[in-house]
Amino acid sequence: MGRLNHVAIAVPDLEKAAAFYKNILGAQVDNINAAVMDLKKKKIRSLSEEVKIGAHGKPVIFLHPKDCGGVLVELEQA
Repeated sequence: MGRLNHVAIAVPDLEKAAAFYKNILGAQVDNINAAVMDLKKKKIRSLSEEVKIGAHGKPVIFLHPKDCGGVLVELEQA
């Protein structure tokens, strides 16, 4: 399949979703452990307690869909 340029997500409330992705998640994760701690303070749950090494050999964690507008979000450290 090759590399992806972007991923589109259909959401019922565009303004709410845009604010979530911009203000809660941010654009880039340089320190995944710090990001997870920050998200916990914002009441965003993860599916596991610990960060794991993902398919690309980088640290990853999945966020709970119920806290992310029904979308399973994977954070990967940059």
